[in-house]
Amino acid sequence: MTTLTRDRTYLKGDRHRVGTLLVDLAEVQSGVSFRFTHAWNGSEDAIATTWSIDSDPIGRQTDHVFRLDSNATRLVVTGDGSALSNRYEAIGRGGDFVRTSVQSNASMLTTHPLLQTSREFPTVRLQATLDAKAELGIARGRAAVQSISMGIHPDRSPGFGGWSPGDRVTFAAEIGMAVLEGSYRLTQRTYAINESNVEAVGLAAVAVEVLA
Repeated sequence: MTTLTRDRTYLKGDRHRVGTLLVDLAEVQSGVSFRFTHAWNGSEDAIATTWSIDSDPIGRQTDHVFRLDSNATRLVVTGDGSALSNRYEAIGRGGDFVRTSVQSNASMLTTHPLLQTSREFPTVRLQATLDAKAELGIARGRAAVQSISMGIHPDRSPGFGGWSPGDRVTFAAEIGMAVLEGSYRLTQRTYAINESNVEAVGLAAVAVEVLA
């Protein structure tokens, strides 16, 4: 995969959640991307869950294009500034003593008040890993995260089963002050059917720059 070795210590008594540990392994520079895919297995008469790994940190590239008023029906754009940060502190408690890595965004410190983020990583004990996490945190905190959600026509290409969360796709839309034209990574897929048997398919995504 990435050919990089990750050093972690997990104690049985800590009772970690598997999902948290996977994120900890993946959320580093050159880390892996992973996703869970659910599908009905007719021979087993059950839902089968597959865990797949992709070494590309910003997802699998596809040729899919979602265009408003073509194969997409609605658009909601949200700017989330909760992750804005111009000083990021990563604290590792995985070894015999506490390690700390601090990164600052000098240009943001001149234009914003102090926006400090401190995050603990209970299983990290390598300084290089902490440095990478602090660098990633300060990079992601440089601007508000733009997230979008769209309604999708289930009977138009690429169709409901043609894409999955984690894929990189292209969005093209212009409505009011919101103009989208670029590469996004899908983060959520939804499906609903009402009492009149009308299907509603939706997706959510963030710009790939957030995950680079």
